[in-house]
Amino acid sequence: MRFSPVGTFRSAGGRRRATRGRGLRFLVGHLLEGNVLSPKLVGDRVGLHPVWIMFALLAGGSLYGFVGILIAVPVAAIVGVVVRHLLGRYHASGFYRGGISG
Repeated sequence: MRFSPVGTFRSAGGRRRATRGRGLRFLVGHLLEGNVLSPKLVGDRVGLHPVWIMFALLAGGSLYGFVGILIAVPVAAIVGVVVRHLLGRYHASGFYRGGISG
């Protein structure tokens, strides 16, 4: 087994193309899972848009590091529930309907 300059191993049978194909499939699968599927699935469970999930992860990671990443999605879900509740109360109030003039 020899190491090729591309970063793949070659056996005596010359399976460089198969190794590159596996590596490319792994890379594409990993990118899709990490950037599309996980935010979409987590967002659907929590009730947040995938962009908000990614924003929460980035903000949590930059503010508090690894611990921030761990608590980012639950905190974002809590904030989302509170904001939706407050918006519902505002839409039901007289301020929104124009009944109270100041």
